[in-house]
Amino acid sequence: MSIGLKLRSSYSRRLPFASPGFACIALALGGCASGISTPLPDVVRTPVASSVSQQDHQKAVDELQRAGRTHEQDAEKQIESSR
Repeated sequence: MSIGLKLRSSYSRRLPFASPGFACIALALGGCASGISTPLPDVVRTPVASSVSQQDHQKAVDELQRAGRTHEQDAEKQIESSR
């Protein structure tokens, strides 16, 4: 019986030392839940006039589409020629 009482009393002595640890964890987690105190800058910008003409833009888009269609065939040719 004295062993059971001794275990209980040692456990109760450790409990006050564990409380500050739990309090620190609770405070840390509570800090994560708080919102941002400083406002974020407004990132919405007005569109800037493009330095590329509409014709040049369309030409570049057409080139990329053409390259996308022939990419697999070009890759196969390049692999075959490197062997």
